[in-house]
Amino acid sequence: EAATALAEYLAARGIQVWTTPSGEEALRVIRQVRPALVLADLKPQGIGGIPLLARIRRFSPRSRIVILTGWGAEYLDYFVREFRVDACCLKPASVETVQRIIGETLNFCP
Repeated sequence: EAATALAEYLAARGIQVWTTPSGEEALRVIRQVRPALVLADLKPQGIGGIPLLARIRRFSPRSRIVILTGWGAEYLDYFVREFRVDACCLKPASVETVQRIIGETLNFCP
């Protein structure tokens, strides 16, 4: 439900959206599309979050990355330094919070 709400929010702003059921499928899409923004949960089905971030950076180095994580704020510096993560939403996060962070990351008003 949250993914659907976020996809509708972005589509309403003229942004094409792809959603995937697993990290592996996300990587396939990222390789083909090279999206402007990747919103990634760090506990995707299949591949782990850290390998997922490393591969996103390898396949699409210019994509902005917003991560959703239950890991504590003390890990944020690591994600920024190692994977050039642009923003982070600590879970649980409301749809409105994620929308605001995406808007800020892409430089448009939510």
